[in-house]
Amino acid sequence: MKLTDISVIRDVMTRHGFSFSKALGQNFLINPSVCPRMADACHPDLPEKSFVALEVGPGVGVLTKELSRVAAKVITVELDRRLFP
Repeated sequence: MKLTDISVIRDVMTRHGFSFSKALGQNFLINPSVCPRMADACHPDLPEKSFVALEVGPGVGVLTKELSRVAAKVITVELDRRLFP
């Protein structure tokens, strides 16, 4: 599943009856060129796989996937239980 494709995101959201919450400030980052650069920037002085990343609000997991590429472990915290499925 290509989570950087807006049509895929819309399909998943529709299937699960999900809509964004303004109260939670939801705005999912799905840009395929931004997330890899963000993950690479979080460890400029450390070797890959030598640190733990904490992601608050993982949404659909695009950044999570990139963080797992560079971190030894990724811990995510999501407040919106509607995203668990």
